[in-house]
Amino acid sequence: MANQHFANVGDVWKHLWLTGVIGGSRPGQYIETHAGSALYRLVDDAERALGVRTFLAASGENDLLRSTPYSRQLAGFVGDGEPSYPGSPLLAMTLLGRACRYVFCDTDRASVDDLLAARDRLGLHDRVRVIHGDGLAETLTLLEARAIGQESLVHVDPFDFHAPGPGGVSAQDLVRRLAEAAVPTFAWYGLATHADPLEMLHDVTTAAPEARAWCAELHVSGPRANLAGIGAGCGILLTGVAPPPGTRQAAEAFVAAFNDADLQVSVEPVFSSPA
Repeated sequence: MANQHFANVGDVWKHLWLTGVIGGSRPGQYIETHAGSALYRLVDDAERALGVRTFLAASGENDLLRSTPYSRQLAGFVGDGEPSYPGSPLLAMTLLGRACRYVFCDTDRASVDDLLAARDRLGLHDRVRVIHGDGLAETLTLLEARAIGQESLVHVDPFDFHAPGPGGVSAQDLVRRLAEAAVPTFAWYGLATHADPLEMLHDVTTAAPEARAWCAELHVSGPRANLAGIGAGCGILLTGVAPPPGTRQAAEAFVAAFNDADLQVSVEPVFSSPA
């Protein structure tokens, strides 16, 4: 398992928005560059306590959070005898089923095997292509071959947004290219410091001034902030697709509930779009 930070506050932030985007846009093709595993065994530790456990506690008391696609999807997994956490590929396959075609890429063999098993369990063998390889380069190849377009949704989710993958393509390069081609894109990125808020939004809109872009960053601080597992925070960047109705309000409700709890970790949302 390559992703040790599943179900932390960064994952919650990502999946809360992603399920809203998927449910709202209903893409005919869904592509992930860094898919990870389909399903994770839910463990109880500091990262999960500050992530999915805080969200579950808040959604139990907040109708807005409880009604989100993310909350509804979680309920089917965390309530089992052996609680688990769905990764983004499983969330997408569960939400869209056979109405969509999927391409999932990952360089981790165990993650690929888990994706193949989930695909077969869901009866989507003919709808899902799983690639053991560099998803950034694979997606760029699909783009250049015009095999993805405005009916698609590309999810770019690297460990390092600026570092080139094995094929020489960085997430930053790919997102710029997707924005220029007006391909709907959902990108998640980590924040190394608080020094450059909205840097990704500025970078993409400078490269592709005509792109419809919007971002939602989550800045993390406080005496126990390091336990959250996402450094200074994280952000999601949307290009070519609108923010899902109601999800910003749900995200704000999660932030309020998070900050109201005695966690000694503060989170602050920043929302922005080009002027």
